[in-house]
Amino acid sequence: MASKEKVQELSSGEFSKVVGSGELTIVSFYTEACMPCLMMDPILGAIADKHSDVKFGRLNIDEEGEIAEKYGVSSVPCIIFFKGGKEDERVLGTATEEELEDTVKRLEVKPKNAKK
Repeated sequence: MASKEKVQELSSGEFSKVVGSGELTIVSFYTEACMPCLMMDPILGAIADKHSDVKFGRLNIDEEGEIAEKYGVSSVPCIIFFKGGKEDERVLGTATEEELEDTVKRLEVKPKNAKK
C-alpha cells in the first residue's frame, strides 16, 4: 500500500522551504472538488515510496491561490517537477504511475560534471 504521508500537504511557507531546498521536488496542485486530482494521490504516494531522495508535496490552489498564480497553474491536476529550486517539467491532467516514474528517473540523473 502506498504511503500517503510521504506526500506533504504544503502551505505557502512550507512550499517555499521545500521547493527552495534545491532537491528534486514534485508538487501536485489540486482542489478538493477535483476527482482526477484525488485519483493522482495514490499514484504519487506509490512513487514517493520508491524515491526517498525526492520530496513530494500537495498544494491546494483554493487555499494557496498566490502560488498557483505565480506558477501559472490555472487547471488541475497539475504536477510540477522542481529541480534546483526551479520548475523543470510540468504534467497537466492525469498521468499513469509509469509516466510519472519515467520523469522522476530522468530528472534524478545528475550530469557527469555536476559539483557535489
